[in-house]
Amino acid sequence: MGAGPLHLLNSGLAGRLEEEGHQVTVRSIDLPPDFRATEIASAFELSAALAGGVAEAAKIGSFPLVLSGNCGPAALGCVGGLRSRIKIFWFDAHGDFNTPETTRSGFLDGMALAAVTGRCWSGLARAIPGLKASQKAT
Repeated sequence: MGAGPLHLLNSGLAGRLEEEGHQVTVRSIDLPPDFRATEIASAFELSAALAGGVAEAAKIGSFPLVLSGNCGPAALGCVGGLRSRIKIFWFDAHGDFNTPETTRSGFLDGMALAAVTGRCWSGLARAIPGLKASQKAT
């Protein structure tokens, strides 16, 4: 799943969008080389970096199209980066609304929407610029 975005780019996605008249800037968000990665720390660090990139694009009036092979950082980073009242329509193969207490697998990506809505990982989510998680999910 993580190779999907690179596959799309290598298959010419940027060029095809440009052919349709869109201005395209490709930016990769990576962990700093000295970052001591763990799954949870990495996910929230990537979320914070993505929030900054999305905010920059939105500030200049660009449409931030995010390609990600990971629900968690993509959801948290995009919502934080947009920094305004938004609505989320979640279409996925699974609900991503588990918490550490309700998950059977422990899979962090299965908690993405729960983290965005403030249902779990709220301490780490507060470090993502612009993210104001609330529990008003319906």
